[in-house]
Amino acid sequence: MSGVGEAALALGLISSIITIIDTAKKIYEAANDANGLPKAFNDVAAKLPLVTLLLEEAEAYTQRTDVDPKVCSAFSSILVSCRKNANDLQEIFQKVVPKGGAPRWVRYQTAARRLGKGRQVEDLIADILDSLNLMSNVHSFPEAMQRELARSLEEVLEMKPTLVNYQPTQQC
Repeated sequence: MSGVGEAALALGLISSIITIIDTAKKIYEAANDANGLPKAFNDVAAKLPLVTLLLEEAEAYTQRTDVDPKVCSAFSSILVSCRKNANDLQEIFQKVVPKGGAPRWVRYQTAARRLGKGRQVEDLIADILDSLNLMSNVHSFPEAMQRELARSLEEVLEMKPTLVNYQPTQQC
């Protein structure tokens, strides 16, 4: 693939991930109520704006004319798995956050189990942040963003698993 093609592929992936992350954020904000959800949902939702900022930074970098096509190719490889994780995260938010039907906790268990092992919200955001961290090894994000990325990744890795011994505080 040509340098322009590699850049276009990376840009398309970044754009789609930003859309997915923004949609998940809007779903969470529209619910305006986290009762019955593990604390990790709040923590993960709080990380979504950082993910968007980092992706926008990567997008601006990828659009530069002096970027090696191999870098865009490497970004694309990383971004494919990042998009899958973002899709899974959005799907969980879509199925769990809105009110109605079964209790949120039951919907979360069902959605996470359907997606498979490692598809808890804290695992998904950790994988997304880790992908962005990997990309930052090629392109240095601004220093403040790098610090926030490192802090956020550390916080996420310290989160307690949501599907182990969780008891919802309130039924919805």
